[in-house]
Amino acid sequence: MIRYSISPADLNHRITALKPTWFGRAQAALDELPHEPKSSDFKGLWSEIKDLYIDLQHSKCAFCEKPLEGRIEHDVEHFRPKTGVDAWHPPNDLVQAGIKVKQPGNGHTEPGYRLLAYHPFNYAATCKNCNTVFKQNLFPIAGTRKPDAKRRPAISTERPYLIYPIGDADDDPEELIEFTGCVPQPAKGAGHDRFRAQTTISISKLDDPVERRVFYQGRAKAIQSMFLNLVAIDDSAEAALVAAAKKNVRRMLQDAEPFVNCLRLLPPALCAIACGSDAGIHRPDGTPRFNFPLVEDVCCGTDC
Repeated sequence: MIRYSISPADLNHRITALKPTWFGRAQAALDELPHEPKSSDFKGLWSEIKDLYIDLQHSKCAFCEKPLEGRIEHDVEHFRPKTGVDAWHPPNDLVQAGIKVKQPGNGHTEPGYRLLAYHPFNYAATCKNCNTVFKQNLFPIAGTRKPDAKRRPAISTERPYLIYPIGDADDDPEELIEFTGCVPQPAKGAGHDRFRAQTTISISKLDDPVERRVFYQGRAKAIQSMFLNLVAIDDSAEAALVAAAKKNVRRMLQDAEPFVNCLRLLPPALCAIACGSDAGIHRPDGTPRFNFPLVEDVCCGTDC
């Protein structure tokens, strides 16, 4: 999961350029909503600007970074659910760690964020698993819910447990979620930020190699490709091959690449491994296989 930076002015400009009357029609749709709307009461205007989010996210799911092909594979996710918010029951490990979730008063559902149904920063393009199967109508918080908000509630007010990756208003996902190989984990040792990472990972099953087998395989293949390119950079005597491998590594670390959050943490991991004694990482004479000063433009910066 990574951040897709865009300012409110730029996002609004892109929407207007794509659909000049969209904001006016969205406001009219909001004005027609009953106080307690059903899903059928909402006009699906968000589908008209789906392509904008697909392009912004480089055709990747906002949550799992799985590459998606064509419009049909993408859903427009309402980050804050529009019709109702369902209760979320944290897994035992989070309960034992002390997470506190503000649950609906009836224990089941509470009103959704109907007035944010057409807010550009309440959308993200996601895969169908992340949207329909896993997240559904969940939006757990630790603070005070603001279902009548016309603007995105402040992070400090609602204290959401899910991370929103579009724009710069929320925390950078890469500062909250890190990886050990293919496995995501919290980057923080304690506190609300750690719970945010754990909740995001848990709800989207980002650490489940069974239910998310396809993108686990994708992460593994990306790591393997990175490894082979780093080997080529360090071992090859051919300047052209080294240059091509460096170009590959730089490309693989760009936002447009699938599973880049995982890969951006790979050089530090390899750097640490190279200082140890893991078989296959060292040459037969015991020296580290990876000489990161040779690739300063992609090195983690660790003093190996």
